[in-house]
Amino acid sequence: SSNNNTITGNVFVNDGLFAYRPYQNTVGGNTVNDKPLVYLKDVSDYKVEDAGQVLLVNCDNITVENLDLSNTSRGIALWKTKNSKISNNNVCNNNFVGISLSSSSNNTITGNNVRNNNEEGISLYTSSNNNTITGNVFVNKGLSVFSSYQNTVKDNKVNGKPLVYLEDVSDCKVENAGQVILINCSNISVENLDLSNASIGVDLLKTRNSRISNNTVCNNRYGIYLGHSSNNKIYFNNFIHNTYNVKSRGSTNIWNSPLEITYTYDGTTYKSYLGNYWDDYEGTDAEGDGIGNTHYSIDSKSDESDDYPLMKPFEDY
Repeated sequence: SSNNNTITGNVFVNDGLFAYRPYQNTVGGNTVNDKPLVYLKDVSDYKVEDAGQVLLVNCDNITVENLDLSNTSRGIALWKTKNSKISNNNVCNNNFVGISLSSSSNNTITGNNVRNNNEEGISLYTSSNNNTITGNVFVNKGLSVFSSYQNTVKDNKVNGKPLVYLEDVSDCKVENAGQVILINCSNISVENLDLSNASIGVDLLKTRNSRISNNTVCNNRYGIYLGHSSNNKIYFNNFIHNTYNVKSRGSTNIWNSPLEITYTYDGTTYKSYLGNYWDDYEGTDAEGDGIGNTHYSIDSKSDESDDYPLMKPFEDY
C-alpha cells in the first residue's frame, strides 16, 4: 500500500524487491544478481526475455519462461495480473516465495523447477482463482493456498511424491502424497502419510467431516492449516519442527480419537482417547500413561484444544 515512489538504479545481490499492494510506482534500472529487475505495470502482450526477478502489477498476457529467477526475495510475483504464462523457469533458493499470486486469475504456471525456497514454493493469496498449475516440481517447499478457489492443480510433485489437490470432492481416501490440499471437500481420509518439507503439510479450506490421522508432518511452515474448516477429526499425528504446528482460522475441529483406544505405552496397557504429538507441548505426564495432564491449545480465542496430547510420537503407543 505504498504508492507513487521511485525506485531506480539499485543493485540487489541475493535479495530483491518486495511489493505488496503496489500502485503507481516507478521502478526501473535496477539489477538483481547482475540481471535486470523486471517490474511491469499496466502492460499487456509482452514476453520477458531476461531477468533476475519479475514483478507483474495489473498486467495481462505476459510470458515468463526459460529464466533463472533464484536467490532473490520472490522469484516471480503477480499482483492483479491475468492471462499470463509462467513456464519452465528455475525458481530456487529465494528468501521468501518462489512464485506468488495475489488477486491474480486465469494464469498458467507449468513445468517450473521450484526448489529450496525459504517459506513457500508457489503461493496463491487472496482471490487468485481459475489458475492452472501443472507439471511443476517442488523440492523442500510446496504449494500454499489462502482463500483462493476454482484452480486447476494436477500432475505436480512435492519431494518426489504427488501433490494431492482436491476441490469439491467427497468420500475418498488419499493413498499417496507429499502434500495434501483439500478445498470445499467432505469425508476425505488422510492417513499414514509423510507430509514433510512441503510449506503446509495439510491445508484445509472450507473442508468438513474428514479424518487426518497417523501422519508425520515435519519441517513445514505450517504443519496443518485450517481455514473455515470444521467437524474434522485430527488425531494420532506427529507435528515436529514446523514453524507453526497448527493455524486455525474460523474453524472448530476434534483433536482426539472419536473412541477410546487400547494402547501400550512403556510396557503397560491403557485405554483412553488419544490426541496428537506436538513437539512444542510443555505439559507433564504425572500418571505415566503417555497422555499430557494439560491441554495443548489450538486456538486460544475459541478455547479449542487437544485435550489428550501425546507425550511421545505416535509410534511409541
